[in-house]
Amino acid sequence: MKLTAIIEKDKNGEYSIYVPDSRHALMGYGETEEEAKECLRDGIEDVVACCRDEGSDDGLNGGDVEFEYEYDLSCFSSADKDTPAVIAR
Repeated sequence: MKLTAIIEKDKNGEYSIYVPDSRHALMGYGETEEEAKECLRDGIEDVVACCRDEGSDDGLNGGDVEFEYEYDLSCFSSADKDTPAVIAR
């Protein structure tokens, strides 16, 4: 299963990642991009485990997920934060 994950960088230089097309609130956060990606992976594992415990479909192929990362470029510049998001792969 392939999901798109959007990477943003906040004003403090920390990273967040979210998956807009998931029925779960999948997100990750970290001081580095790699930490945020790891946090996102941990979140998926938590969702899969919870759904397994409840006997419900996780919608995440049992955690076998591949990400296509895209960057919200408006978060990586010093541009005005009212600038619309520009997504790049």
